[in-house]
Amino acid sequence: MASTWLYAVHGRMAAVAEVLRPTLGETGQIFVTHAAAKRFLEAAGYKEHEIESARRHLTELLLDAKQQTDPRVWRTRKRSTKLDISAIVEHEGRLFVVTSISAQHYDPPSRTSVGRGGGRSRFPGGSRAGSASGGRGTAPRGARGGRKVGG
Repeated sequence: MASTWLYAVHGRMAAVAEVLRPTLGETGQIFVTHAAAKRFLEAAGYKEHEIESARRHLTELLLDAKQQTDPRVWRTRKRSTKLDISAIVEHEGRLFVVTSISAQHYDPPSRTSVGRGGGRSRFPGGSRAGSASGGRGTAPRGARGGRKVGG
């Protein structure tokens, strides 16, 4: 029953299970292997000689990763990079070793459009296309009822 309770986290509602799971950064020290950094290098568009920069960036992104149902899999998504990253992590003593990752590009909806959810459009005629097709919303510029200038 507890999993049905919801809490506000970062401006959105999250299930209790999501809130209670620690991040990878809170769990322990992260070490990204060369193989994982190389996979990230390709996905994030780094050059071959930038492997250490890619490794540091991946480590930083994985700080906020949450553990999935498979305890070896951790996942994070960032708006800033538009990457959805899943990492295979092996626990070795105090170290959490990232052995492999998969990174996929995703295009998150804008934060302002999420709440609208396909409701009424703010454009006349229901969509932008409606106003360009000769339907409603094609009045000449001066006839729209805006503020009069100079007169």
